Amino acid sequence: MYPECKNMQDIFELNGKRVDCIGIYRISEERLKPGERHKIFLGSYLELEDETKVILGYLVPNPEAEKLVGKKLKINGIIHKSIAPEDQHMQQVIAPHLKDYDGYTIIEE
Repeated sequence: MYPECKNMQDIFELNGKRVDCIGIYRISEERLKPGERHKIFLGSYLELEDETKVILGYLVPNPEAEKLVGKKLKINGIIHKSIAPEDQHMQQVIAPHLKDYDGYTIIEE
């Protein structure tokens, strides 16, 4: 049994540890507006109870994963309050990340 991670406070307390991260599965729909220069985040994330976005990956998920959008999931992995140390050499969104996860449990349909 692993501790549950449901909000930013949990992320700071559990940083670097294996957790059951619980939130609503989302696929990023952020796009650039004309004249803006910021980078676009394309990928998937869990939205926690306090609206914190925990990034799961930077690839557009396969069509099977799209069926999970809007569902509350529990995903076991290692939580990082920012970019995982082994990934700091790559440009990524500075936000919480869940790494080394595999599979999920649907909590609510």
